[in-house]
Amino acid sequence: MGSGVSAFAGVGRDLSVKRMKPIHKLPVALKARMKNDWGVLAKRCQQYLFIVYFALPSLLLEFSASAALADDHSVVQPFNVDLNGRGYRWISIHPDGEQWLITECTDRIGPPRENCFLFLYNIKTKRYQRYDLPSSYFYADAQFSMSGRLIVTTRRPIPADDSHQEFERIQGESEILLLDTEERKFQTIPLRKGRYKTPVMSPDETRVAYWSAQIVRPEGSKTSTSGYELHEFDLRSGRDFLFASSVRFFLADRFQYRDRDHILADAYGPLFSGKASFGYLKKFNFSQLYCFDRDFQQQSDPCVTEVAWASKPSFDRHGDLFLYGQHQKFGAGLFEINDQQVKKFWKLPSAADQGISALVVAPSGNYLAFTYPTASARRIKNHRALGLFDIQSERWISLQLPQPETSETIPLLQ
Repeated sequence: MGSGVSAFAGVGRDLSVKRMKPIHKLPVALKARMKNDWGVLAKRCQQYLFIVYFALPSLLLEFSASAALADDHSVVQPFNVDLNGRGYRWISIHPDGEQWLITECTDRIGPPRENCFLFLYNIKTKRYQRYDLPSSYFYADAQFSMSGRLIVTTRRPIPADDSHQEFERIQGESEILLLDTEERKFQTIPLRKGRYKTPVMSPDETRVAYWSAQIVRPEGSKTSTSGYELHEFDLRSGRDFLFASSVRFFLADRFQYRDRDHILADAYGPLFSGKASFGYLKKFNFSQLYCFDRDFQQQSDPCVTEVAWASKPSFDRHGDLFLYGQHQKFGAGLFEINDQQVKKFWKLPSAADQGISALVVAPSGNYLAFTYPTASARRIKNHRALGLFDIQSERWISLQLPQPETSETIPLLQ
C-alpha cells in the first residue's frame, strides 16, 4: 500500500509516442537522382509518401485504434455558443447520467446581494430545481457520491461587507456539508472550520477527501488562498488526517478517487520543494496531474505527462481518463486515455478557445460537461456558459437552462 503501481497502470506511466524519422530525410540514392530525372523522382516520392502515410500508419503514431489523432482537427463542428452566460461555477454528474449538480451564483434569488446556490438539473426533462439550504451561506464544489445517494459540498458564510478583512474571515469559516438525497436531510461533518474546497467521497462512501488551504494571500493578490494540502476525514471514526505526504500546492482543483487508496488530482506549483521552477515544469510537459497514494510520504512528480499542459482530469466508470490539454499541432482540446493506453483527441471549437473549466465526464463515458467564458465575461465578472460534448457524434452543444428564480425548491430537513 503506497506504491500505487497497479492502480495507476496505464494512467500516464509510459504513454510516450514513438515517431518515425522525418520524411524529408530521404535515402541518399534518391537525393542523387534529383539532379537527373525530376519527373521520375516525383513519381517515386509520391509512391514513397503513399506507402508511409497509408500502408504503414503504425510508423507514424503507435496508438492502436486511435484514428482520431490522425484526423484533421483544424475544422470542428459548429458550436452555437451562449453569448450571455450566467454565474455557473461547478458541475457534477449523477451515476444515471441525467442529473447534474450545478453551483450557480446569482442575484436573482434574494436580491440585491449575489449568492451561490446548489441546483439540480435534469438534461432530459430540462427540470431545474434548487436545494432549500440556509440562505446565509455560499455553496460550492458539490459532488455526487459513487452511488448518487449522497452529496458532499462546502459552504461558508456570506460576508457582512466587502472589506478584505471580512473576506479573509469567511475564508476560514468553511464547512463541509453532507446531504442525503433519499432522506432529504443534511448535516455538517464534525470537522473544525477551515479553508476547504472540492470535497469528494471515497468509493465506499465512508470517507471524505478535500483540499485544505494553509496560507491566506495578501490583499490585491490574484488568488486569495494557497498552500493546499490533501486531507481525508473518516466518517466512522471522526478522525482527520493527511491523505499522503504533507506537500503543499500553490493552486488546487478537482480530483477523483481512482480506488480506495489512490487519488488523481489537478494541482499546480508544489511549494517549498524546489519543484516549481520552469525547468521542472518543462521536464514534466507542464502537467498539473498528480497521483497520490495513501500514506506514501515522498512527494510525487506529475504522473500524466504525455499530454502537454494536462489538467482537469475525470474518470468514467470504465476507468477511462478524460482531461484537458494541448495538442502539439491542433492546440487546446480534450483527450481520452483508456486502459489500453489508447489516446483520442478532440479540438476545442474556436468559440471556446479561451479555455474551459469544471470539466467532468458522465459515468457512462458518453459525454463531457463543462463551462466556458462568454462575451459577457468581459463586463460581468465570472460569467460562464454551460456546454456538453457528445463523444459519439463529436457534437459541441450549448445548453440553455431555465432562469434560477423560476426553479422549484427541494425541501430539506436538518
